[in-house]
Amino acid sequence: MFEFGKGIFGQEEALKSLYNIYTSGRIPHAFLFSGNEGIGKYFSAIHFTQLLNSTSGNPNTSTKIQKLQEPYLKLIFPLPRGKNETGDEGPLDKFDENQIAEVYSEIAAKSINPYHQIQITKATSIKISSIREIKKFLSLNYSELIYRVIIILDAHLMNEESQNSLLKSLEEPPEGTIFIIITHKKEYLLPTIISRCSEVKFSPLSKNDMTTILLEYFNLENNHAEILSNFADGSVTKALKLAKYQIDSLEDDIINIISNSSMNKYDSAKLLLENFKEIYGDDSFDLVLDLINKFLIDSLKLRVNKNSHVYFNNRKERIIKFNSVMKNAQTETVINSIEKLRTSLRYNINLNLFLTNIILELSVLNKRQ
Repeated sequence: MFEFGKGIFGQEEALKSLYNIYTSGRIPHAFLFSGNEGIGKYFSAIHFTQLLNSTSGNPNTSTKIQKLQEPYLKLIFPLPRGKNETGDEGPLDKFDENQIAEVYSEIAAKSINPYHQIQITKATSIKISSIREIKKFLSLNYSELIYRVIIILDAHLMNEESQNSLLKSLEEPPEGTIFIIITHKKEYLLPTIISRCSEVKFSPLSKNDMTTILLEYFNLENNHAEILSNFADGSVTKALKLAKYQIDSLEDDIINIISNSSMNKYDSAKLLLENFKEIYGDDSFDLVLDLINKFLIDSLKLRVNKNSHVYFNNRKERIIKFNSVMKNAQTETVINSIEKLRTSLRYNINLNLFLTNIILELSVLNKRQ
């Protein structure tokens, strides 16, 4: 039997807001679910859809919504372009059998595990054809449902054309239609879309909630789940990206990159960074920079209190040793510089120059003010 909010961890405030909206009877036609990636926004959207239709009289409605079955619910997410696709076709019309199978396999996985991240090969944006299909979806009359809900995942991956097309549907939605727009990058949405939505903000997960989700939904070992939760900033998605790495060796590599760079051992540092690229690809460098800054934050914490909780909890002695050598390190300056390098990853960059810049910024740690 459906119970609103059951199994959703760490989002009590957001769920309370949604429930209050439901009981008030004044339900907006469009919601914006914002907050970090992988924290339960989609799961909450499914539960809210089930709640909206909980008095439909059909005992199967809740299950069909959970299984993402149309016409109970429309789920929109990034898809690749099909062969010879012009944009006038349906979103899947130009897909071959393997592509279609992949799409339905990912949808099935998402219906079983709400924390599963849908990943379709070469899918980088939400296609205009997917947005246009909303009108077709809404044109079908289905009296069994009190509300028909359109959920858009990774809404920030709509281009301007797609967003403008969505805007037309938001301006004059049919009665009984609810849009739930989900994003962790609200700044990429048009202000006109944001202004038409009622925003519900979701919070990063606690480490305990993160660990519970990783154990229950991904069958990780307890110790591994706890280590991932410590580094993941309250995001299941980030934890799962980290899970692809050997955490012990990853921590050591990060510390060695920092130590070699700050001690002017540029060749050794460059070799470690190039190994990351070779093993994990270009996409690994956002994680590398994030972990570098986490180590430097740990360094600052332990300078103040050696009993502080730190990200690199299993490497405390190495951090303390680093601090004893780098007594005058310009740590805060370097943290800001590394964060700027992370921002530059959004753009086309010369990777060789980028790696050199990482080392040069870290070398500042050993320079006197």
